[in-house]
Amino acid sequence: MRVVDEAGAPVDLFAQPADHEPVQQQNLGGGVWRWPDMPNEVVFYAQVSGRRFEAFAGPGVDEVVLRATQVARVWAPAAPLPAEAGLEPHAACILLHREDDRAPWTERLLFGSQGFGRSVLPGRYRAELARIEHAADGSWQAVPLGITRDLELAAGQTVEIRF
Repeated sequence: MRVVDEAGAPVDLFAQPADHEPVQQQNLGGGVWRWPDMPNEVVFYAQVSGRRFEAFAGPGVDEVVLRATQVARVWAPAAPLPAEAGLEPHAACILLHREDDRAPWTERLLFGSQGFGRSVLPGRYRAELARIEHAADGSWQAVPLGITRDLELAAGQTVEIRF
């Protein structure tokens, strides 16, 4: 399984089989994955910024190629937040709103936990600082604080979000 862009260049996205139990896959690097013991017919997919890319694997197909768009990466270091937020990074998150889509799409990004970054489609985004509120059932919600930053993300770029 290879994930490539329109020109055939590798895209570093995780593709997985749809409608199948999770199985141990092997990352060979650069958007190339290997799965043991897959059924004769399977649809693989990768999802980024709310957009899903798919490829079909069937009998006689030696190599599956999933075509996707090159991505940008964002991450949020566990750095001090603005004083007006009144929060430490462990009690906050970023709501990343894609501005280019007709259908609203928002991703929650935790501070310091993303390591190499979260993949997103290139384009215009608004990053909004939010407070994390925990519920008794263990779930949590993000409450926007009105502190924002506009971003323009290009394919292949990794952007560190700081407020």
